[in-house]
Order: sequence, then C-alpha cells, then structure tokens
Amino acid sequence: MQNSILKELKGHTFSKDTVFNRLPILMVEAFFDAFVDNPYYVRAGITRSFAGATFMIETYEDWNDASISMISDKDIISDIVKEGRKRMFEYKPFLDSFLADKKSEYANLELAETIHHLHHDATMVYYENLPLNENILETDDPSLLEELPKVRLEISEQFVTPLWDCYKKVLAEIHENTGVPVSTLENLTSAELVSLLNGDKTVSQRGVKNRPIAFVILNNERHMFTDSDASSIADFLRNQDTRASEIQSSLKTGVLTGKTAHKGKAAGRVVLLREGDYPNAAEILGGKKQYILVTPMTRPEIAMYFSEALAFVTDEGGITCHAAIVAREMNKPCVISTRFATKVLKDGDMVEVDADEGVVRRML
Repeated sequence: MQNSILKELKGHTFSKDTVFNRLPILMVEAFFDAFVDNPYYVRAGITRSFAGATFMIETYEDWNDASISMISDKDIISDIVKEGRKRMFEYKPFLDSFLADKKSEYANLELAETIHHLHHDATMVYYENLPLNENILETDDPSLLEELPKVRLEISEQFVTPLWDCYKKVLAEIHENTGVPVSTLENLTSAELVSLLNGDKTVSQRGVKNRPIAFVILNNERHMFTDSDASSIADFLRNQDTRASEIQSSLKTGVLTGKTAHKGKAAGRVVLLREGDYPNAAEILGGKKQYILVTPMTRPEIAMYFSEALAFVTDEGGITCHAAIVAREMNKPCVISTRFATKVLKDGDMVEVDADEGVVRRML
C-alpha cells in the first residue's frame, strides 16, 4: 500500500503549510476523517485525488495540494458559518459535561465509549472547521468577511480547546487504569487505545517516543501509516519541497511576499516566535514594545501580549486565521501566508511591513 501511495503522490505539487510541535495522535485523527465525503467540498465540486498529507516524527508537518480549488459560492460559505455554529453548540454540552465530571474513577468501557463519542463529534464539527483551516474560502462579501473569522475563533475557543482538554483527560484516565505512561499513550491511535482498554497490553509497546505516523488523504479516503512506511512518505515529501531556492532568494534580497490580512505600514525590529516557543511566550513577548511579531501563526492564548506590536507577519493563514482577526480588531498591519518568514527573518532584524502591498522588506 505504501508503495502505491508514493507512486500516486508523484503526480502532485505540494505546499508545506505547517510545522509545529508533535501532537498526541488521538487529537488529530478526526480532522483527517473530515476530509472524507466532506459535504462542502462535494457541493463545491472539489474532487481532489490528493488532498493532503500529515506526518509526525519529531514534529508535526502538514502538506497540502498546491493546486487546491477555492470555494467561492456564497451559499456554501454562508452554510459553513451557520452550520459551524449549530454543530458546535450541538456537541459542546458533552465536552462540558465530561470535563466537569469529578468522578474519581472511570471504567475502561466508559473511556472507550468516550473516545468513540469524541471522535464522532469532532469529525462532525471539523466538516465546517476544515475548509476554514485550509483557507480555501474566497469571497468579497462584507458580511461573510466579518463572520468567517468570528466563527473560526468561536469554534476554536468554544469547541476545539475543550475538545483537546477532553482528550488530555482521557489519556490521563487511561494512564490511571493501565499504568501506561501518558507519553506512551500519546503515540497510540484511538483504535490502539481502545484495544488497550479492552485488555490488549501489547499495543503499548508501539507507543515509542517519536513513533513515525502519517495520514494521507487520497481519492476521498484516509490512509494511515506508521513506522518505516510513514518515514518513507515523510522523506518523499521533504524531497519534493521546492521552497529551498525561494528561501535562499529571500535571504539574499530580504524581501518576502504574502497576503494582506489588514492594510497599513509599519517599521520595527523583529521579535521571532516559533511554534516551539509558545510555552515561553510570556518571557519572549512580555515587556516588548514597538516590535514586529514574526511567527508561523498566532493563537488566542498569546493575544494578551500583542498590544505593543506594530504589525504581524505569519508563515501561514488565510482570511479566517487568528492573526487576521487580531489585526483587524487592533487596526494593525498584517501580512499572512508568507510561507517562510520565520526561516528568513531573525530576531532583531529591522523590517518594514507594507501590508498595502503584502510585502515585508528587511531594512539595511
């Protein structure tokens, strides 16, 4: 199977969108299931033989089809907003109830059922959250431009954050019942965790640190690979990365291009916040003034430090991303989707952010 997947991948153009800290496998499976028969892609007539691939080894890396089609139909986008809110509030009570439950001990069967319940609810909400996260929505409708970032933030804060808290609680409870370390449980799939809860102790031996695992969406099917098969897919994708020459060119010229999230111009010194720096965000950003924040993407939990930022520059993002929301709310220039600003700019670089043109220039 792995060889046939590699053979089919050779006909596609890839873009690497995300690199961040490795996540527990349990937390990401439903997102990829939401690719399969996604109702909004079906309605928009999007039929991609390759939709995306994600692998986790030391880090989490996300690769997408570079020629992805955009969804511009106003009715479809409106339904994503409406149904996203509806599903979120439909499934959120279970999350709240599980998190509020102070039960001292859960039976293995209860935990297995909870895993299935969380996976179902997450997949249903991710049907809407997926096109928001893939940044494939394209519209000039003022009301939708206002609502899309709001609904994405609502889903993130009111559903996804408590969902992940539920997953963390499940892993902690499985540890209590089985004695298997959480660091091992994080490397097991939901099916393997259920097998463990059903008495199969051998599956815990698979949860080695940085166990390679890959999800690939091909022909409307989700494929999952582990160990050497996952590593082979990772090696293949990395060898297809065409950004090396572009990064070298930007390093030489000091110029980056991206998309305008909020217009304006600002000049200042870079404060670089990589994904792995988020646990130390208070130390890195606290007390900083008149700076340009350069980061892969912004997240709500560090927004409290943004008041002194002059502008925002991100590797990733679309019209619904958190950086775009913050920039509009704070009326600050913002250039998103530069792809590799964090690889070109260094802490302390003097830069000009021209969000009118979607350009960032390093100043000599």
